[in-house]
Amino acid sequence: MSTPQHVLAIDQGTTSTRAIVFDAKARAVAIARREFEQHYPASGWVEHDAEDIWRDTLATVREVIERSGVGVAGIAALAASTAALASSTVALATEAIE
Repeated sequence: MSTPQHVLAIDQGTTSTRAIVFDAKARAVAIARREFEQHYPASGWVEHDAEDIWRDTLATVREVIERSGVGVAGIAALAASTAALASSTVALATEAIE
């Protein structure tokens, strides 16, 4: 297998999820972005529905790969998020933490 020539970056921000494909010279080849709802449980706190984050991440990744014209075998990726799952149902048990 050849070395990937592109990097897929996922930016999970406070107001949106963004996916960007960069080429080997760090130039953005394609960008996709989706805004999501904010939740304010207390003064100064912001939470997000982890299902919204997952849905929007999947959608933006699919969209940016299609826009870039780069096959998934040509992309290297690294990303991280934190959410708790209920052990009995494997359903999301908390809001995602950034």
